[in-house]
Amino acid sequence: MRRVIWVSVLCALGLLWSQACAPDATKEPTSEQQQETITKEKNKEAPRRERASEPLIESSFDAGEMQRETSTPEEHLTEKHTNLPEEPAQREDIFVEEPSESAVEPPPERPREQMPEHTPRPVCDLYCNNVMTNCTGKHAVFASRTDCLDACRAMPTGTPKDSLVNSAYCRAYHASTPAQMNPASHCPHAAITSNVKVCGQRCESYCDQVMANCTGANAQFSDRKACETWCVGRIDGAWDATQGDSIACRAYYASFPAVRDPAKHCPAAGPAGGGVCVDTRQVACKAYCDNVMANCSSVGKIYSHRIQCEYACRGMPIGNAGDTKGNSIYCRAYHAGAPAKTNPALHCPHASISSNGDVCGTRCEAYCEQVMTNCTGTDQQHQDKAACMAWCKTKPSGAWTDKAADTIACRAYHASFAAASDPKSHCPHAGKSGDNICVSP
Repeated sequence: MRRVIWVSVLCALGLLWSQACAPDATKEPTSEQQQETITKEKNKEAPRRERASEPLIESSFDAGEMQRETSTPEEHLTEKHTNLPEEPAQREDIFVEEPSESAVEPPPERPREQMPEHTPRPVCDLYCNNVMTNCTGKHAVFASRTDCLDACRAMPTGTPKDSLVNSAYCRAYHASTPAQMNPASHCPHAAITSNVKVCGQRCESYCDQVMANCTGANAQFSDRKACETWCVGRIDGAWDATQGDSIACRAYYASFPAVRDPAKHCPAAGPAGGGVCVDTRQVACKAYCDNVMANCSSVGKIYSHRIQCEYACRGMPIGNAGDTKGNSIYCRAYHAGAPAKTNPALHCPHASISSNGDVCGTRCEAYCEQVMTNCTGTDQQHQDKAACMAWCKTKPSGAWTDKAADTIACRAYHASFAAASDPKSHCPHAGKSGDNICVSP
């Protein structure tokens, strides 16, 4: 009796909840009620057993992601927008904004063999925008934007801070505000081979281009080390050279020309120069001496041996291929070619040192070129070329075959291959006095 009273009190106060507080709590449950309770408990346990038997799936989110999911809509929107990449600023005065002191330093440059095959387009767009805008007219580096983009492909990217290393960013810097202010100085720095080695050494930029664009059957070197070894000690040449035996000339043909037609342009970029990046005098002299020894060796004979022709050629202006008039090697090569083969008596004298009939220059032009080239130092015969030309006009021209007469032709003969091989003996003969050789009988 006392137990029933205490249970009633506790139930009334809310301190106890059990079947004792339920209606008919004092009654024993029937078998139907017990079965119904067991069935309900089984139904609750079934989903748990099914979930437990399923394979575990790895979670694809972390704590940070969970935190974002529980953030408020305003916080989620703010975070979403602050994580978006910033669009690059469009600047016309300078190609890139200087990073702040607190900016993270760029990683060290990867070894060259790990560099990407081509420079990413954004830096090339930047470089070519600057160079095509600020380097124009006589300061132009490229004829077209396409040329620039093709040349840029082989340039190392570098970093936006570059101003003194071999990279596209260095060239982009010099082609920007510096080129606006002083194009004569900075546009050459932005060139492929970068004048005065501001954006890298000539051999660096040359080997970048030739190793990237001349490959397979058009390869000029077995590897980069072979390229750099060959390049050391070679003539740099002018930054805008497109002919002549220089590294700058080879780098030009190894860049955008080789990108478009490697079979045609890679030979010019190689060690042999492909007949283009070679000593132009050497090429011209070869053409002249080939012709003169083939067609002027009997009638109209000029030289007894090829070496004489080669020495004489050193004192002749090169001129241009196809010249038919004027004091040049190419003019003499022309007349010693097909014309001399057809009519040697007429054209071989035109191809001679002093060029009969003043066809390939005047006698005084030919003489002064030879004597000022081969008689120098203690063997010098005239103060300068102007003084030589003024004195020459006072003397008779003579026959183109003269070797012992008081004529300009005689002096030109001794001032040419003779003085080139033995200046002590022959420069006096080529001088004003004639030294008892080029004198009147």
